[in-house]
Amino acid sequence: MRAILGGLAAAMLAAGTATAAVTTYYHSGSWHAFSGTDAENQIVCGIGTENSADGRSLDLTFVIGGDALFFQASKPNWSIPDGTQVPVTMQIGSGQPWNEQATGHGTSLAWSMTRDDTSGFRQAFRQAETMTLSFPSGNEPPWRVSLHGSTGADNTFARCIRDLTQRQQAQQPATPTQPFGQGAATRGATQPFTPGAAAPKQPPAQQQPTQ
Repeated sequence: MRAILGGLAAAMLAAGTATAAVTTYYHSGSWHAFSGTDAENQIVCGIGTENSADGRSLDLTFVIGGDALFFQASKPNWSIPDGTQVPVTMQIGSGQPWNEQATGHGTSLAWSMTRDDTSGFRQAFRQAETMTLSFPSGNEPPWRVSLHGSTGADNTFARCIRDLTQRQQAQQPATPTQPFGQGAATRGATQPFTPGAAAPKQPPAQQQPTQ
């Protein structure tokens, strides 16, 4: 599962954000919420934050109908060969760190988190004041990311996922129902007798007495 999610994260990263059509519609502290479609025309909800001093950013994105949370860390002056595997450590407050394997592409790194891990991550994300991203294999200094406004951002994120999921389900065509089972059309009609069976013998007619 981890390998599959890593491949999906790499595919989303390779597609880039140039052709994505997302709209930022909410701000909470240092975080914002967005929704729309990604470069692969998938419906997404997301939240993100950006450091105006050097342009580095972190986005968390969920594809409607999917089963994973995708992360993308970007910095304008990075130059990462496509497909480079880069370890990333996320630590929220003083809690237990998450050690992730990211895939590089130009100025960005992408990785994903399974649904089983998402619940604990989002709970810590809502409650702490800061999150630290570290890049053990490179010389990029650790990022100290403010979580001011993270509770409001996550509430909006969850509501977006719920509302767009319900909308997507409502738009899906219903599976047609039939009043018969598979193969019923080839069955013969039911009969009150067994076709081809010998006719039952009739009892001999009684002779009428002669007068």
